[in-house]
Amino acid sequence: MVLSQNMGAIQEICSLLGESTASLASPQLHHIIGAVAHLNPGQVAISVKFIIEHFYARRVTMQDLVEACLGKALVVLLWSSAVTHANDHQAASERLFHGLSNIVGALQGPNQGPAKKQKVGAGKAAGPAQKRDESEVRRQVSQLLAGSFLHVLDILEVLLAGGTRAASKWVEYRTLLAGWTTTQAADETQTRHQHLLACITLLLELVPDHHNLFAHKVIEFLQAATHHTNSPPECVACWRQFVTVIGASRLSNLLPATAGELLRLARRLRRRNEREGFRQVTALLNDLIHTTCSNHREVANFFPVIPTWPELGTARGEMQRLLCQQQKDMTVSAKIQAALVNLESVSHQSLKRAALAHLQDVLTAAFAPDAQATADGAGKKLARHTSTIPVDPLTLGGLASRLDTSVLLKLMRALLRFSWETCSSREDQLRCGQLLGQLGAIDPARMLGIEDLPGAKARQPLRTGDACSLARTILNDYLAPNLTSKNSYAYAAQEVLKFLKGQNKMESVLSSLPEATRETLKPYVNSSYQLMDPLAGTIDGKRQANPSTAVVACGDRMPFQSVLGQALGYARGAEKQLVIACLPVVSGNNALAVFLMHNVIQMLLAEDTDPRQLTELSKSLGLLLGRTNRQNGTAEAVFSIIDDLAQRRTDLLAEMPHTRAADAGLRKARLFRLDSLRNGIEDRMVVEASIHSGAYARALFFLEQSLLDEHQAASPDVNPFDEPKIQSEDDCLLLQSIYDSLDEPDGVLGALQIGPTTQRTRTLLLEQAERWSDAQASYEELLSTIADPPNQDAERREEAFQGIVRCQLRARRYESMLRLIRGESSDAELQAKLKPKTVEAAWSLSSWGRLEDALQIETAPDRPEDFEVSLGESLLAMHKREPEVLRASLEHAQTLAVRNLGPAARESYTRAYQHLLKLHVLADLSVLASSCEEEGQTQRGPPLTGLDRSLATTFLARVDEIAPNYMTRQAVLKPLSTALAALGKMEDAMEVDLALMKFSR
Repeated sequence: MVLSQNMGAIQEICSLLGESTASLASPQLHHIIGAVAHLNPGQVAISVKFIIEHFYARRVTMQDLVEACLGKALVVLLWSSAVTHANDHQAASERLFHGLSNIVGALQGPNQGPAKKQKVGAGKAAGPAQKRDESEVRRQVSQLLAGSFLHVLDILEVLLAGGTRAASKWVEYRTLLAGWTTTQAADETQTRHQHLLACITLLLELVPDHHNLFAHKVIEFLQAATHHTNSPPECVACWRQFVTVIGASRLSNLLPATAGELLRLARRLRRRNEREGFRQVTALLNDLIHTTCSNHREVANFFPVIPTWPELGTARGEMQRLLCQQQKDMTVSAKIQAALVNLESVSHQSLKRAALAHLQDVLTAAFAPDAQATADGAGKKLARHTSTIPVDPLTLGGLASRLDTSVLLKLMRALLRFSWETCSSREDQLRCGQLLGQLGAIDPARMLGIEDLPGAKARQPLRTGDACSLARTILNDYLAPNLTSKNSYAYAAQEVLKFLKGQNKMESVLSSLPEATRETLKPYVNSSYQLMDPLAGTIDGKRQANPSTAVVACGDRMPFQSVLGQALGYARGAEKQLVIACLPVVSGNNALAVFLMHNVIQMLLAEDTDPRQLTELSKSLGLLLGRTNRQNGTAEAVFSIIDDLAQRRTDLLAEMPHTRAADAGLRKARLFRLDSLRNGIEDRMVVEASIHSGAYARALFFLEQSLLDEHQAASPDVNPFDEPKIQSEDDCLLLQSIYDSLDEPDGVLGALQIGPTTQRTRTLLLEQAERWSDAQASYEELLSTIADPPNQDAERREEAFQGIVRCQLRARRYESMLRLIRGESSDAELQAKLKPKTVEAAWSLSSWGRLEDALQIETAPDRPEDFEVSLGESLLAMHKREPEVLRASLEHAQTLAVRNLGPAARESYTRAYQHLLKLHVLADLSVLASSCEEEGQTQRGPPLTGLDRSLATTFLARVDEIAPNYMTRQAVLKPLSTALAALGKMEDAMEVDLALMKFSR
C-alpha cells in the first residue's frame, strides 16, 4: 500500500539518479521476498503482481525473481523464524513452513495456491483430503529447498565462521540477518550462534527426503559448525536431526565418519559437564553402533575407538563381540594393510579424516605397551576397543623393527601421499604430520623401494583423447574428492555436467564413473551455483559471459591462471568449455591446473596453432619462473609441462622415418611447433626456479645441460669431457651448492675442483673437508681485505661474516658465535638474517636469557618463517612451564615442517627425510609437553605413566630406527637433551648426551 501510493515519487527519484526502478529493487530482492512470504496468501499474490508490474515492467516472472535470489531469501526466512520464536522450535518451524508454502503458491500462479494449513489439535481433525494436500505442499517445499540447499548451507557456514573463512563474503551475508550486530561480546556471539544453529535444524527438518544426496556436505558442515560455535546444545540438536531424519541405516559408509564426529562432540560435552547434551549424543552413538553391528558389519572394522564410558557400555560390548568374530584370524600386518586400503580408496574429506584416525587407532592398539603385554587370543584382538591408549611416540616406538618392510613401505607411502594432497585441509595435514612424527624418521636404507610402489608418485597429468575422457577424469579425480571443500568445486562440477548434458553425453559419462562418485555428483546435476568473481574464485551471483577473458586480464594476481587463460584464447576445440568451467578451482589445486594445461597444450598442438602464438605462450610460461611470479606450485606446473614437451619430442623422434614427403613435412612441422612452445623457457630460468622450490635434481640436470650448450657454442670442436673446466666462479659455486643440497659430497668436491682457483672456492673446499678452523681463517682473511667503509662492498662483507658464523656453528663454538653476532648488533638487517642461527646456538647452550633475547629479534620481512625459531620458542616455553604457549609453539613448528614435507616427498623419500627428522623431534617434545603439564610448577615431576624403563632409554630406542650417521643423530638428540634439561630431568639429559658422544666416536 505504501509503495503503491508513492510509486510516482519513487520513479521520479530513479529518473533523477539515472537508474531504473529494477536497479532499486534488485539489491534488496531477497529481503523483499522474505517479507512478502509472511503475508497472507491473497496478499502474496497482490504483492508479487505489484513488484513485477511496477519495478520490472512485466519483463520477468515470479520464477525469475525466485531463481535470482532464492538462496539468500531462504536464509532471511530461516533467520527470521529462528529469532522470532527463539524458545519455541515448533512455532519457528510452522512460521518457516508458512512462508515457504506461500512462495511455492506464488510460483504456481494466481489460480493455484498452497493448501491452507491447520495446526494439529486446532478445530476438527484433519480429513484425508486435507492431509494429502498438506503432504503435497510439504513435498513441494522440500523440492524448493533442495534446489538451493547447498547454497544456503554455504552461507550459514560463512556466517558461523565469523569472518575467518572469507571476510568479504561474511560482510555481505551478514546483511541478510536482521538484528545482527558486530559486537564480539561472548554472550551475544553465543546467542547469534544459537540462532544460526536453529536455522540449520529447521533446514534439515524440511528436506528429509534429500539428506542422502547431501550427506557428505552436511557432515562437513556440521563438523565446521561444531568447531566454530560455543553452543553445544544447539549442535546436539543439529546432529540429532541429521542422524534421525536420514536414519543410521542409510548412512552406510558414512557411519565411521559420523561416529567419529559425534565422539568428538561427546568428549567436548563431557569436559563441559553438559549432562543432557552428553546423554543425547551417547544415545545417538548407541543407535549408530547397534545399526552398524546389525546391518553394516563391513564398516565395523573402520570405526573409531569407543571410550570406556558407562553410557556406551552396551554398544562397546556389541562392537567387541563383532570384532572378535571378524578379526580372529587377522594379523597386525593385515589390519594395517586394510586400514591403508581404506585410506587410499575414500575421496571425501570427512571420510579421509575418519580413515586417517582409524589408521592411527590400529597402529596404537597394535604396538602399544598394553597391547604387547596382553595375552594372545581374543583379549589381544580387542585391545583397540577395550582401552583408551594414549597416542604418543613412546606408544609407537620401535614400530619399524616390528613391521615387515613391505608393510612399512606401504604405510609410509600412504602417509606421505596424504601429506601432499593439494586439497587436504590444514588440520588433516597437521594430523598426518603428527602421525609421521610418532612413527619416526625411519632410515632411508629401509625405504629404498618406496618410489617403486604403485601410486607412490603424485598423480601424473594425463593427456585425454576426447571431451568425454577429459570430463570423466576431471570429475572423478579432481572435483568429486573435494566438492565439500569450496563452492568453486561445486560450481565447476555443475558446469561440467551442464556441458555434458548439452552434448547428450552426461548419462554415458556418469555410468562409467564409480558408484560412489555418481552418488556424490547427483546433487550438482540441477544445482544453481553461479560465478560472481572469477578472479577471486567466489561463487554466488551472476555468471560472467567468458571467464577465460577475465582470467587473462588478471595479470600478476594469478599468474598461472593468466597463462592458462592465454592458452585457452588460442584453443578452438569443444573441450575448451570444460577447461573454462574448471578455472575457478585452478588457484587452489595445482594438480588440476597442470592437468588442464597439458590438455590445452594438446588441443593447441592438434589444431595446427600458429607457431607465433605458441612462442608467445612459451614466453609467458617462462615468465612464471621469474622472481616476481615465483611460487612452488606454479614452478612445479611449468616443470611438468617442460617434461611433457620433452617426452613428446622424444616420442616424435623415435618414430620410424617417413618415406613420403608429405609425412616427413608433417613431422617436421610438429617438431617445429614443439620447439616453438619450448624455446621461450630458458634453462637458466628453470635452474633458478628449481633451486627456489627445492627441486635440486632438476636444477642439476638443466644447469649441466646449459653449461654443455654454452661450451659447445664457444668451442664446437672440443669435447667438454676431455678436459672438464668451469670458467665462471659463479657457475662453479652454483653447481657445488646444488650438489651440497642433494647431499652429494663427491659432487661438491668435483664441482670445486673443476672450477677456477679462487679464495671462495678454496674456502668451500675447506668446508667440504669439515676443516672448520681453516675455513673460518679463510673467511676472516677475506673479511680483512674488504676496504673501509664497509658499505662499499656490503654484500661481500656480509657473505664473509655469515661464513664465519656458519663455521663456528658447525664446530659447535656456540659461545664465540653469540659474542660475534652481538658485536654486530647495530646492523638490524644482518641480525634478522642470522636470527635462526642465533636461536639455535642459544638453546644449544641452554642459555634461556639469550634465547629469549634472540626470539625478540624481528624476522626479515622477505624471509619465510624458520623451523629453528619455532623450535626455540617451544624449548623456551618448556623451560618456563607454560603449557599453552608450548602446545601452540609445537603445533606451529609442526605446521612449518609439514608445509615443506609434501613438495619434498613428491620428489623422493630422501628429499623428505630432513623434514621427517623435524617431525620426529617435535613428536618427542610433544611427549615431554604432556609431562610438563602434569608437573605443573614443580621442578621435577613424576615419570610418565606406562614406562618400565628410564625416559632417556625409551627415546633412544626410537633413535635406533633413524639413519645411522652423526648429523641425523645430532639433529634428533640435541633438542631432546636440551628439553630434558629444561624440565629438570638432568639424569635423562646426561644419558642422551652420552649416547650422542658415543656415536660421534
